[in-house]
Amino acid sequence: MAEAFAMMHWGARIDANDVEFVLAPLRAAASAPSFFQSDYLGPHSLWILDSDC
Repeated sequence: MAEAFAMMHWGARIDANDVEFVLAPLRAAASAPSFFQSDYLGPHSLWILDSDC
């Protein structure tokens, strides 16, 4: 999440004040280009939603 905030702030020069992060399981039909592996959650991906400020 910190890397995403840094990219939005310094790379895209936008205010990410109202951004929401969501953890979601991987979709069965599609292979995600990047995903996180956790012993508790299993494979999951991080989505960014609601950047409307």
